[in-house]
Amino acid sequence: MPAGEFALEYVTGAVSMIIGDGIVIHVTNDSQVEAITQLIIYQNTGAGAMIKSDTGLYPLVPTWMGGSGYTIQESGEYWVRIWSTSEFVIPQVSFDRLSEPGLNPRPPFTPFVMYEPGGFAVFELQPHRRRRL
Repeated sequence: MPAGEFALEYVTGAVSMIIGDGIVIHVTNDSQVEAITQLIIYQNTGAGAMIKSDTGLYPLVPTWMGGSGYTIQESGEYWVRIWSTSEFVIPQVSFDRLSEPGLNPRPPFTPFVMYEPGGFAVFELQPHRRRRL
């Protein structure tokens, strides 16, 4: 399915990440029909953005969730794009920092930037890409 067949695009801003940090994407399908998504993580470079992780087509059955995660291998600026065939997909992205060792029972990662529903730049892709307000 080419990007032109998706209905919506959710985009985060760029976040500074260091080696060992993580990015976690969750998407929930809050409808009674299957939704197709594609979850892409980018790293900014001097020559544009480079794809670091791409789920390809990612089907979500009704009322279910899925996601993807990525551990940073190279410090830099990272951002996320989520494509969806349905307006009923609810996205969430966390940019996580590895916690200091020995601080148990803290989780190994602590979110330091969160994109929750309503926090994304949202674009309608049909018939042309335009910002949804």
